[in-house]
Amino acid sequence: MSNHYHVVLHLDPPTAAEWSVEEVIDRWGRVCRLPGDAQTFLSGGEIQPCQHADLMLRVNTWRERLGSMSWFMRFVNEPLARLANREDDCTGRFWEGRFKSQALLDETAVITCMAYVDLNPVRARVAQTPEASAHTSIRRRAIGRDRDLQPFANDSSTSAAPRYSRCLPIGRASYFEIVDWSSRVFRTATAGRIPDRAPHILERLGGRNAWLRQMKSRTRRGTFVGPVEILREICDAVGRRWLWGSGRVPIDDTAATFSIDAV
Repeated sequence: MSNHYHVVLHLDPPTAAEWSVEEVIDRWGRVCRLPGDAQTFLSGGEIQPCQHADLMLRVNTWRERLGSMSWFMRFVNEPLARLANREDDCTGRFWEGRFKSQALLDETAVITCMAYVDLNPVRARVAQTPEASAHTSIRRRAIGRDRDLQPFANDSSTSAAPRYSRCLPIGRASYFEIVDWSSRVFRTATAGRIPDRAPHILERLGGRNAWLRQMKSRTRRGTFVGPVEILREICDAVGRRWLWGSGRVPIDDTAATFSIDAV
C-alpha cells in the first residue's frame, strides 16, 4: 500500500531447530555478512578450537533469530528504510513504529487474513482485480511466480513444497475463487449482502455470513485471531477479561473467527 504493508507469516521454530550447522550459517549469510571464521567453516576449512566454540555459540543465536518474527521484520524493514531515505535524500527514522502482529489460531483465521491482505489494493481502488494488483501474493500465484510462497493443499506445483513443513489448508482454485467472490461483494454490494451462488468453500470456513463479517472486521485491531472457543481459552491463560466481538455472535455461529484484545 502507499504507506504500509501486510504480511502473513508461518513461524516454524521446530524446523529451524533441525537445521544443520552448515545450513544455519548458509541461511544467515543470505541476510547478513558472515565473519571470516564462519566463511572458512562453511567452505570446509579448518579453524582453531577456540574459534569453533565461539562460532557454535553464534550459530545458536543465528538459529534462534532465523525463526524469529521480530528479526524477520527487521530484515525486511531496514533495507526499505535505507532505500527510502536514499530516494528522499534524508536521514532518520522512516517507519512510524516497529510492527503490530496478530496470532492466527486456526486455519479459518489464516485464510481470512490471507484474503484480507490480497484484497487490500482492490478495496483501496489501487487495482481493479486481485490478480492485477502489484506486490500481492495472489498476483504472484496467478502468474506462476510463487516458488518461495507456502504451497496450497493438493497443489499440482510441488517445487515449493520441500521448503515448508505443511501446506496451506485450502486448494489453489478454491482460494482464487473465494478471493474473487469476496472482491465482488466488497466492491459492488452493500454491507452483509451475499450472492445467491457462493463457492462451496465458504461453508467449510464457517458459512457465508461469517466469512463476510470477518473480512469486514479485519480492520479492527486485536492480538489473537481464531474461533471463539479457542479465544476464551487464550483469555483464561493470559488473564484477559474481555473477549471483544463475541457478544454479537449468534448461537449457531460460535465457530466463526474473531479477534480479541485486552481491556
